[in-house]
Amino acid sequence: GKGWRSTYLMICCHALSEKDVDSRVRDFLPVVEMLHTGSLIIDDIQDGSLLRRSQPALHTQIGEALAINVGNFLYFLPLIIIRKARWLSETQRLAIYDHVTVALRQGHIGQALDLAYAKGRDELADRLTRFEQTRDELTEQYRLKTGSQLEAVARIAGVITQAPQHLIDAIAEYSRVFGVVFQIIDDLIDIQEGRERLGKHEGEDIRNSKLNMVLLHALSSLAEADRERLIQMIVDADDREACLKIGEIIQETAAIDECIAFSEDMMDTAWRGLDPLPLTDSKVILRSVPQWLLNQRKMRRSESTCGTSKGARR
Repeated sequence: GKGWRSTYLMICCHALSEKDVDSRVRDFLPVVEMLHTGSLIIDDIQDGSLLRRSQPALHTQIGEALAINVGNFLYFLPLIIIRKARWLSETQRLAIYDHVTVALRQGHIGQALDLAYAKGRDELADRLTRFEQTRDELTEQYRLKTGSQLEAVARIAGVITQAPQHLIDAIAEYSRVFGVVFQIIDDLIDIQEGRERLGKHEGEDIRNSKLNMVLLHALSSLAEADRERLIQMIVDADDREACLKIGEIIQETAAIDECIAFSEDMMDTAWRGLDPLPLTDSKVILRSVPQWLLNQRKMRRSESTCGTSKGARR
């Protein structure tokens, strides 16, 4: 994959400590990637996804039964790496075990909430009548599913560097918010990009009738008749062309701009919580990465809007 989660572990370590801990951190880089890859294998089976990282999803190659076994194995394999890191004290080792298991537990709860709102299990119209509550629920779902992973990465970095607890808590909170925002960005990418950039089929949430943040904002912005029509299109969507058409309708609303603004507000608030952390290059990177990702969505939005305007003039 992109390998950015393991890189994030290194950045957090550098942000928390000026000591040279690279040789020790390297032992833990596979831990983060194994846990994430295991979750992707299981996600693809549960969502019926056929592509992952521009290749056929694992379960389409070796069958669902063996793929489930591989995905689950990748949850446990990192524990061997933790056990074999002899330089860890027993207190440190237990703390890392705890952070990993908490992230796995919360991630599974988040995935359960995601699946609970899949096709045939949710009333979109009812959830739209309570916008603020539904947005809060989605934010919490994203925190559990994605934010908990990055929080665990930050807390593991704290254990490795033996940083002061108040600095660990600050970077963990920031990382948790970044995880939520990253999930929103992923929703936007799913709408804005094609499978060549995604490495998987676009519009998978739409195909599974899953309510995500961008879809919530899009549906809430439509007049009642248009909203009912779009909901019906989402429920009926079962092929690529239908999903692409729904994506085009969503892009005609202000949903993308609203999601970007919502994400920027969260990151700005979270950034202020990092005030106790000394200003270093790594701290700057912590701020610049989510901002760069959001700027990419803004640029893509601008390109799309310009293209629509030119098309209209022609």
